[in-house]
Amino acid sequence: MYRTQKNANDYDRLLVHLKYFINRLNNHEPDSLPVSKGMIGEIEVSYSKAWEIVQRIKELMQEKLQIELSLSEQTYLTIHIQRLI
Repeated sequence: MYRTQKNANDYDRLLVHLKYFINRLNNHEPDSLPVSKGMIGEIEVSYSKAWEIVQRIKELMQEKLQIELSLSEQTYLTIHIQRLI
């Protein structure tokens, strides 16, 4: 993904989200972003391509960094990625 004039706002939002996510990881802060199971299921179905991308990111983070990606984090990343694809 590249930042373009057309996607600038969504791209910037993703980068801000990632910045805060990394800060939470570095500071060992718990995930405090509650998401309902119904919302997760709806996003998984409605944004299936973005969800697949996030699942691959999740797998890589587990394999390479031994970091678990919470369901709420997966959901929010899916939303951000969906805006860009």
